[in-house]
Order: sequence, then C-alpha cells, then structure tokens
Amino acid sequence: MALPELKRPLIIDQLEALLRRLPPQHPKRSDITDHLRRFNIGFAGEQSLDVQLSLLPDDLHIFRQITLQTSSTRETFQIDLLIISPRFVFIGEVKNMAGTLRFDLHHGQLVRTLDGVEDIFRCPVRQSERQAHHFTSWLANHVPANVPVLPYVLIANYQSKIEAPLDRSNIFHAANLPSVIVKLHENHKKNTLTKKEMEKVVRGIKEADMEAGADLLRRFHIHETELMNAMTCQTCEKGVLLRKKHSWVCSSCRYRSTQAHVEALHDLSMLIRRPLKRAELERLFSGIPRRSSLRLIRPWTFREGYMYTLEKNKLTEAVKNQSKT
Repeated sequence: MALPELKRPLIIDQLEALLRRLPPQHPKRSDITDHLRRFNIGFAGEQSLDVQLSLLPDDLHIFRQITLQTSSTRETFQIDLLIISPRFVFIGEVKNMAGTLRFDLHHGQLVRTLDGVEDIFRCPVRQSERQAHHFTSWLANHVPANVPVLPYVLIANYQSKIEAPLDRSNIFHAANLPSVIVKLHENHKKNTLTKKEMEKVVRGIKEADMEAGADLLRRFHIHETELMNAMTCQTCEKGVLLRKKHSWVCSSCRYRSTQAHVEALHDLSMLIRRPLKRAELERLFSGIPRRSSLRLIRPWTFREGYMYTLEKNKLTEAVKNQSKT
C-alpha cells in the first residue's frame, strides 16, 4: 500500500521559531524547549506506524495528521490516524510514551509511572472519543449513510506497559493495528458506504484539511515585542547579525548569511497573525538605514496603508529553497 505522506506538525516549526526569536536568557525558554521535546517524541511515534500501515488492505483510505473544522461551532479538531473503510471509520489517537500507562477512565486521566515518578496526563481515550464525535458530525454533512465511527488509542512505544480495564479493547500497542483492522472487518460485515460515497468522503477530507497551528504567544504569555529583537546568530547563539554590504555577519563567530532576514521574517509569520508596522519589523535589523530595511522587508510583505502583512507562503517557499542549496 502506498502510504500517505506524514506531515511534520506545524506546531513543531512554530516552537522552533519561537526559540530562535527569544533571547538566550528568556525565562520561558525551558518550558518551550520541554514542549518541543514532547511534540518531537509524539511525531516520532507516528512515524513508527509506517510498517503497520503498510500491512493494511489496499481498499482502505488512510489519512494522518488531519485537521478538520466542525460545521456548527467552526471549532478545529485534529486526528492522528484516520482510516476510512466501506464498513467503518477508524479514529486513532497515537501516543508515544514510555513507562507503565494506567488508564483511569473513571477520572478521565492517564497516569504514567516512569523511573518511580508518577505523572498525570489528559485521557487519550476521551480525546479519541471527542474526535469521533466531531468526525461523525462532519461526516453527516457529506454522506447520508450511518457509518460506525470507532475511537481507538494506539501506544507507539512497544516497551511501555498498558494497564487498562479488560473491557477496553480499543487501547492497544500500535504493532497490533493490522490484526485490529482485520477483526473490525470481520465484525462489520456490511458495507455502509458505496464506492461513490467513499470517493466523496475522501475528496471532502482532502479539501477540508487545514494547517493546524497554535497561538503560542498566548499559551506561554509572551508579548509580541519580545520577538522583535535584533537577529542573533543561530550558529554560535552569542553574536548579533550585522549588515555588511549584501550579507549578515555574526559579531562573534563571523558566520555569514545572505538570507538571515528572510528566516527571521518567516519565524515571525508563524507566530504573529496581525499586520505589523514598519517600525516593528525594523527592530530586527540592527544598525542599518531605514531605506535599506525597507528593501529587505518589501519583497516579503503585502502593504496596506501603514501596515505590512507578512506573506507566509512566500517566506516558507524561500526558506525551503534555501535549505536545499
């Protein structure tokens, strides 16, 4: 089976951008770094599903890291693993956690014990049930069929120990995914979606899937002005980048770049959603004339009056092309 591409979550890029824009001594750096570590672990867990997904029947449609919007409240919801079958819909919440995992469904929490330390997390079972509820509503707007939408929790770390109620077969190690899908096919013998309806649902998901970002400044209580600092060197993390002719040169390690301003503007485009004043953007560029800073800003912004909107897609493409060279 040809597997769908697993997109790197936007929030990982956002967290990395936030760390690049904050000064080394900022008090929130350790908290942001911890969040980044956990999201990277989660992403690695989802990448580890490739082997199991390749063993699934070819008549299934698989989606990964899908973000949809409810029709009633316009609330977004994200599904780690979505499998569409003519007989059922599989919703998978993927967790890549080590240690002993005790699912306390009565209190709606997951208790993880690792190296003698106990930590409490939100219950992934409740998360998958909530996603199933939202997807059921979304599905009803596309096809009239009454399709079973089944919520599951997959533990990607095979060395973790699962402690869950015996009647909860929807919590399992990810290695068991192929056998779980086979059993679901045996239990749901009748097709509830026609071929035409399947195509409509698949097409609708592809069209509705949206980029899932986060308002990190609000989450970490960081003001926008804290990001508007002179560009620092990402190589030595000590010096400030100074403009020398057509390049940026680090004041400490002498690292040289022609695209540092593009990377800094791209970071801002992932973190700040409102248009910015020219004076705000110019704070990035230490010690250069205003006319020169305008030449650096203009190709990457859309101007309306005195406000400049960063063109995120154009900046993203430029940074991608730079990384290939």
